[in-house]
Amino acid sequence: MKYYLIKDGNFNGFYDDEIHGDLEGINGFYEISEEKWRELLSGEGEIRYIDEELININPTRAMRIADGTLTIESEKEKARTQREKEFDALDIFDAKIAVERETLTAEEKTEIDTWYATWKEIPNNYTDIKVPIGELYPERPYKVEYYYKGE
Repeated sequence: MKYYLIKDGNFNGFYDDEIHGDLEGINGFYEISEEKWRELLSGEGEIRYIDEELININPTRAMRIADGTLTIESEKEKARTQREKEFDALDIFDAKIAVERETLTAEEKTEIDTWYATWKEIPNNYTDIKVPIGELYPERPYKVEYYYKGE
């Protein structure tokens, strides 16, 4: 059996009777299902005891997908928000460097146009929740990077 220990009102670790032996005479241990034990251990964060329940306060992506807190729509919204920041940088670039825009090489113009087109389509084309949407973000062109005021 698997157990967890609550000491002074806080989570204090797991216990496996196959490894640690019998719990007879020891207080503060509570039985936990194999499934819940594996779920908590698969998280990347800290386990807390809140309202008489163990909770991983930094769950993995898979856990967030399973519990419905991470959805395709939430990822698309994240991309839309990021896209606004990216396009703000492009707007500043265009406004401040309007004259210089004419001096861009064909390669630089293509790079900026491709970056812009990619950003426009990311939320529309995103369909696989298993892939973090940030992995689809295109690299910001050097000429636009200077004007980015992101995170």
